[in-house]
Amino acid sequence: MRTFASLGALLALATLSAFSLTPRRAALATGGSTLNRPEDPVVLTGADVPALQGIAPNDLVAFKYDAGVWTQVPVQVDERALRDIGTIYNLAPNGVMSLVYTDGGTFTGPDADPTLDANDEIAFMAKDAGGLPPSFSEPGGVIAHTGVQITVTDPLNPWQTGLVYLFRQNGSLSPGAGQTYVSYAFNLLSGDYKTTYKKGSTGTPNPENSTIVSPAYSEHFGDRWQDDETHITIGGATGVDILDRHKAMFAPGNCVRSEDTFDGVVPASPLEGAFVANKSGPVRAIRSYIGANSGPNTQRDHIYYAQRQDLRTALRVHTIPSILDFYDYSPAAAGMTYYNDLNTGGVAVDGVPDTITNGALQWQMLTGAQGTVIIAGSATTNIPGFTYSTYYLDDAAPSTTQCTGDTHSYASSGVWLTSTVPCTDPGLSCTTYLTTSSTLYYEPPSQTVANAQALDARALASLTFTSLLWLPGGDSDADGIPDVTDNCPAVANAGQQNNDRNFIDLPPSKSFDDTTLANSDTAGDACDADDDNDGISDTAETAGPPCPSATGPTNPLVADTDGDRVLDGAECALGSNPNDPASKPAIPSSTNDPDGDRLSTQFELAIGTDPLKADTDGDGLNDGLEVKFYGTNPLKTNTDGDTCPDAAEVASINGDAVVNVLDLQNDAIQLAPAPYILDFDVNKDGIINVLDLQFIARQLGTC
Repeated sequence: MRTFASLGALLALATLSAFSLTPRRAALATGGSTLNRPEDPVVLTGADVPALQGIAPNDLVAFKYDAGVWTQVPVQVDERALRDIGTIYNLAPNGVMSLVYTDGGTFTGPDADPTLDANDEIAFMAKDAGGLPPSFSEPGGVIAHTGVQITVTDPLNPWQTGLVYLFRQNGSLSPGAGQTYVSYAFNLLSGDYKTTYKKGSTGTPNPENSTIVSPAYSEHFGDRWQDDETHITIGGATGVDILDRHKAMFAPGNCVRSEDTFDGVVPASPLEGAFVANKSGPVRAIRSYIGANSGPNTQRDHIYYAQRQDLRTALRVHTIPSILDFYDYSPAAAGMTYYNDLNTGGVAVDGVPDTITNGALQWQMLTGAQGTVIIAGSATTNIPGFTYSTYYLDDAAPSTTQCTGDTHSYASSGVWLTSTVPCTDPGLSCTTYLTTSSTLYYEPPSQTVANAQALDARALASLTFTSLLWLPGGDSDADGIPDVTDNCPAVANAGQQNNDRNFIDLPPSKSFDDTTLANSDTAGDACDADDDNDGISDTAETAGPPCPSATGPTNPLVADTDGDRVLDGAECALGSNPNDPASKPAIPSSTNDPDGDRLSTQFELAIGTDPLKADTDGDGLNDGLEVKFYGTNPLKTNTDGDTCPDAAEVASINGDAVVNVLDLQNDAIQLAPAPYILDFDVNKDGIINVLDLQFIARQLGTC
């Protein structure tokens, strides 16, 4: 799998040495949340709270503990089930299965399991988190000893946490806690969906007057794909309609396919489309639909929160020449300014053409007195050599045919896949896939580039969580360590051993422990299936040779059993022996390693890296270094999602998380052939030389 995501600049944060549990404990002890992610949701599944599975969804309630009292907060359960897409059309099954939101008002139908089951989603807002009660207690209206404590953490600021408590209620409470953060009114003008919606006629639209409304924004749909109004109302924004259309086509001016042909507004192929689900709850609203002409299995989900929209599109279609997906704004957007990560100086939206830098977008922002919308996007695909670029046009009288909407082009902006997209429809027995995701934040007027970068980082770093039973005493495994700080809360381990929590370049261990680093996790050995985080489970390492190329068991507590500076998991994956330091993954021939990153083309295609690009994620570490030596993700510049990118973690060879002259001095002392101190050979070429100094110099700075 290849994931392409916005990897913009993160906020300036504290150094890695501050990432201890001490600040977290202090925050929880004072009884208050330290999270600062007000726009963002926390989404878990029934599998994350097994003690609550089997209850009626409306029996789930949520509370926070704040200022010495329990306060109920909104929570929402959205049931999901695997469905054959053919049945969503009310047709015969077509063999294409999708995990979808269920809805008794559509042909998707209700979940066969009407209780909270493992794949159902539970959503609440980070802003509703509180702190840790000073002692065990429970709020009124809940069934005793049914509580589950959810500890939410911001991966961008690991010391920032908050707690939400889920309970089964006794029938006296409502999951919404008397609040509605966003309202969705699905209004099909023809009447009842199941009896009046036209799914198979050519050139027969299904007009709507559907609205999504929150205190921050509102949006309107005129048909299934016809997203044609956006009003931003937060923070003194004018509230005018800044959107003409969210558009889809092959290329500018190519009207063969568009959101109107998807909807049957103009003659199109039969099997026009269908709705999966239309749901409105206290925390979020869901609009999900399928069908895009000859891509009847293509699916789009809009998830609306109070100040944010998550938009997911699973492209399931035959081979097509290209894709253009963009927002075309209305004349009411004149006077705003458009920015993206390639054009941080911004361009005025005035209907006068501009020249901007094009390339692979990370984020976009449109801001002015009318309000602000910030869009962070990503794509997950296994298409070899997948690339995309920018589309932008600001022209009140464009020469390019507009195909849909009005005749203007104000700040038309988005993503353009200019090359052929291979078949991605499993209904045609195709195995290639392409799924895109966008996060839209609706913000007050006149935001800055720094605000856009910060929200882009948040969109990529979803809030993480752990769940524990909330029981009297607060020490589920009776090992003397409170559940809230126990690294194995369900397994007694008073010593809190955790063998994989040192610096990513193992061995030797560094002088400080930091569980945010890439080759580490917070789980203690007693409950960690892979104690050394080498990519092989403890059971596999001890039961015998963990892979065909190994000559014996490997050490489950040492990531590099034979000490050859290649992780055991990498050796198994690349065919060398993790028990023999003389056996290391072969450097492919130049004909089989065109980018020179020490990974063969065949292996790169298997793991999703670019065989023609030595550093797929552009983080300064070539793909071979990341896979073989450092255990970092060659598809992410910051594997562990902390404040320190992978290359900087590697370059801080003295372990203080500051890449500076001290690292250069330490390395310079070792300028010599082997024997040498292995840590100082940062590029792992077998010698410490000027190339290692250059690598460190490029990373100078504080994480």
